[in-house]
Amino acid sequence: MALDALMYLANHEEEMDRFLAETGSDPADLRKMTNDSGFVAAMLDYLCSHESLLVAFAAAQAVDPVAIETARQFLAHDSSGDF
Repeated sequence: MALDALMYLANHEEEMDRFLAETGSDPADLRKMTNDSGFVAAMLDYLCSHESLLVAFAAAQAVDPVAIETARQFLAHDSSGDF
C-alpha cells in the first residue's frame, strides 16, 4: 500500500512536491526511502495526515480510507513494542 501511495504521488506532481517539501526528501532519495524499514509507517502517517489526499488515494485504490488508518495504527502499535 505504501508503494502504491508513492506511485500515486508520483502521478500527481503537486502532491509529490508537497510530500518532498514536508518530508525534506529529494527525488533522488525516493528509491532509498522505499528500502527503509520505516517507509511504510511514514508513508501511511503522511497519507493519514492529509485527509483530502487520503480520500483521493483510497478512491483510486478502491479501498476504504478507514482501512488505511487502521493499517497505520497497527504499524504504530506494532513498532512500539507494546502488546
